Amino acid sequence: MSASTEENKRKRTVASKLSDPNNKGLSALPSHKAAQEAAERDAQDKEKAERAARLGATDNRESQLASSSVTTTTTTGRTLPSTTRTRHGSASIEEVEDEDWPSDTSSVAPPPKKKQKKAPKKKKSKTKSTATSAATNETAPATSRLEKATAGISESESESEEEVTAARENKTRDVDEFFGEAIWVGPVGKKKLKRPCFLCPGKDKTIVADVTTLRRHLEFAHEGKYNRWCTKNNYESKLPRAVKARKEAVEIAEGRQGTLDDAVEENPKVIPYTNSLFEEAAEDWLIETGQPLDALSHPRFRYMVDVASRATNGVKIPEKRQTRAHIIARFKKNMTELRKRLNSDAVKGKVSMTCDAWQASNRDAYFAVTGHWVEEDKKGQWSLQSALLGFTQMNTAHNGVRLGRGLYRIVKRVGIAHKVGAVTCDNASNNTTMLEHFESLINATRVSGNAQPWKYRDNHIRCLAHIINLATQALISTYSKSPHHDPSSEPSVNEGIAADAALARDEVGLLRCIGVKMRSSAKRSALFKELQTKDGIKIPRMLLIDMKVRWSSTHAMLLRGYELRKYVDRFVLEMAMEEPNADKQKKILDLRLSETEWDRVRDFLSLLKIAETAQQAFSSETEPTLYNGLPALERLHKSWSSRADRPKYAAFKPALEAAYEKIATYYSKTDMVDAYTMSMILDPSSKTNHFQKHWGQDLELEVRRDAERVFKLRWMDMYGNTMPPPLTTSASNSRLDDVLSDDEDDSTTTSTQPAATVDKPWLPEFNAYMDGSDVRPEGQSMVAWWVLHANRLPVWASLARDYLAIMASSVSSERAFSAAGITISKRRNRLKKDIVEALQILKSLLHKDIIFREPPFTSTWEIENEDVVDDDGDSTWVDEVEDDDYDSDDVWSSPVVL
Repeated sequence: MSASTEENKRKRTVASKLSDPNNKGLSALPSHKAAQEAAERDAQDKEKAERAARLGATDNRESQLASSSVTTTTTTGRTLPSTTRTRHGSASIEEVEDEDWPSDTSSVAPPPKKKQKKAPKKKKSKTKSTATSAATNETAPATSRLEKATAGISESESESEEEVTAARENKTRDVDEFFGEAIWVGPVGKKKLKRPCFLCPGKDKTIVADVTTLRRHLEFAHEGKYNRWCTKNNYESKLPRAVKARKEAVEIAEGRQGTLDDAVEENPKVIPYTNSLFEEAAEDWLIETGQPLDALSHPRFRYMVDVASRATNGVKIPEKRQTRAHIIARFKKNMTELRKRLNSDAVKGKVSMTCDAWQASNRDAYFAVTGHWVEEDKKGQWSLQSALLGFTQMNTAHNGVRLGRGLYRIVKRVGIAHKVGAVTCDNASNNTTMLEHFESLINATRVSGNAQPWKYRDNHIRCLAHIINLATQALISTYSKSPHHDPSSEPSVNEGIAADAALARDEVGLLRCIGVKMRSSAKRSALFKELQTKDGIKIPRMLLIDMKVRWSSTHAMLLRGYELRKYVDRFVLEMAMEEPNADKQKKILDLRLSETEWDRVRDFLSLLKIAETAQQAFSSETEPTLYNGLPALERLHKSWSSRADRPKYAAFKPALEAAYEKIATYYSKTDMVDAYTMSMILDPSSKTNHFQKHWGQDLELEVRRDAERVFKLRWMDMYGNTMPPPLTTSASNSRLDDVLSDDEDDSTTTSTQPAATVDKPWLPEFNAYMDGSDVRPEGQSMVAWWVLHANRLPVWASLARDYLAIMASSVSSERAFSAAGITISKRRNRLKKDIVEALQILKSLLHKDIIFREPPFTSTWEIENEDVVDDDGDSTWVDEVEDDDYDSDDVWSSPVVL
């Protein structure tokens, strides 16, 4: 059978690629087929001409050799493999027509071998006749060379494929060694492909199934075990740090072995320092990173630049991962030092706390706990200190049991379970459950026989700022029924709110709607500013919009509107004039407030001002505030209740009644806690004066008996059954000394101190303070007064350490949330919980100036430590470790999780 006949028997059955107009294979579409056949004919003609010119005189000989090879293959029954590789992909031999091989193989040489991507393997066949054998023998040399070449290519390519597969498996061998098979993990709709880590405790930690991410986890958590495995198995480390080090080593080696041109290449010219150059560089950093304009004036920035200016050989800027690791290390070190500080002799009193929950802009919830204590320095001076003890992410339900467990873990982490004082939190019901569970956990750790159990009923301080907030919200919501502005609502909804406010003539709602309209477009905002600049105001102000959760924002909105009422009226009029629709124009004009309505805004502001003044009485965290708590609530209740019956405030009477009834509800819950009255008694300028004036004699005696009971318990804790030391003399006299009888001489010296009796040995010191005429100078803090009288009144001073540190509100936790809102921004909304807590606590310690810093290695340090003996590597050296049942590595290995 001739080669041409064999060629004619071939059939093309190519899969259609109709969607690709540039398809090189045949297509089922006639238009595609005709165009492609014409292109192929042109290509064949062109290639024939190129071959003829290139091969020249040897063309006939190679053509005969190819023809005889084809004939021999056909005669002996040899067949090509069933599949081959083409530029169109893998296809059957019947599916692919040799475009470079014409039907007449006797006159045209085969295409060059280099155009074949993969040579097919040749199969041997048996001969059936002598003629066939003779024909085969004639072409044996050519066929043998062809088979040898084909076999060599096939074997080399097979070995190459096996090597590639083995190399690929070798590249991920380390990952497969330490991680299991990939599994889908996560909630429905958010599942991710992850692999479990064999080395993590419990083997339940899964990491995203990405080779780089998996190796980063090994480097961060199991680098030692990974390196030992690599050494044992003679495997080159693929950890990012090791790969980077090898790359740098290669670059250094290549740089040393470079050409002479590289060696003599001039270094880039270093521009000398100038003030203008530094200002430009600092401004570029400020602009590029989006910093505020005063960032360059920040003390910490100036300090950083000052430290960098001391460098003599350049400054090494740490990279991201190194910075993160160093911050975490500093956090652990500072928390360890804070634990030592709270348990040192400088902090002899209890540590009170505040706590609250908060949701960040990225929807992550956090639980903040702050600590407050009275600290005595080396000079004997007292100061009220505070710090953020915990800022943990809440991953589960925010019920009271989980919050109580989280609070206990934070307390245990800083080692103050034996000296916890009062806890200040808001009035949510789950906070009561939190303290109940916290009580059961903390009392289980107090194994000492002399330790008094911690009772939450005696130590739950209800946030007074939250009480005022609830009362003021009741005042606002009862008077104004207009809903707050929702930026996500449709404009038609806000238009309906404005219409309702105008119809009800609700001054609060009207000012809110005017503010929304003013801020709805840049044109209206510019109009409102222009009205002010025309009157000569250099810095025009904008109207404010309140928010539902903060009553103070409503006060600020009304105050700004009342101060700019002249421009508010003009703005409404100008806005209405620009409206072409008559109905809409009328609705806008209805928003204008009359003189009577502006008067009601003024009266309502006066009622809110009373609440603001009361709240300011306990908003500090650097001075004692609890002693102002009850008097502030009483003044607020009296001010609102007295105004409810005045004709001037008749329009606000229902709102005032709802507000002061809310105060009365929470005021009655303070009766169970001695801290409120004890903190007032510890004010030497007041003592029991407030009770005598406002509570009456009977209640004053009751407060005195409660104070004596608390004093007795503290005296017993300090002295037990032994007699106390005699009281030292002081310029402070008893009130009885001021009232002399007629037959007594002024020069007569009489002991006014009650004698200590066997059954009441604590009484002398108790009466010495309660009946003394002590005065606290104006401007002197209560903490500073008590440090001066601690020797004269030791038991009272011990009580002062405990009660003066109690916060009247959880404002310190709120401040922690405000600082966290700056950290967790839109640009940094994927921060992990460990770095968030580290950043917030370090920020708090920096702000309070109680952050721990390593002492500089100076000659002074050498003098102070000249008697310290070093081990010098001696294996018999034993370090003395204070046994306090505390392992810092275990405590700070992971953040608290709720």
